[in-house]
Amino acid sequence: MDPAAHREAELLGFQIGIERGNPGSLMCAYNKVNGEYACGNDTLLNKQIKGAIGFKGFIMSDWKAVVGGPCCWRHGRNAYGCAARRP
Repeated sequence: MDPAAHREAELLGFQIGIERGNPGSLMCAYNKVNGEYACGNDTLLNKQIKGAIGFKGFIMSDWKAVVGGPCCWRHGRNAYGCAARRP
């Protein structure tokens, strides 16, 4: 799905929640978004949520939702599960 269409159709609710609630953290999920697992999806986490929406907090994975190991750090996720933090 085109990133602009995806943002308008699927991410608008998240944007409104982030703007109104000002959360300190978000949790990525098990599912795939445009063929990539959500917790390792650079476009979703960095370009759309942190960039276009302007989320300033940290993003952690749901338990065992990480596919790809440490490489996911550079794709926008900041914590694995609830116990670990990015070094």
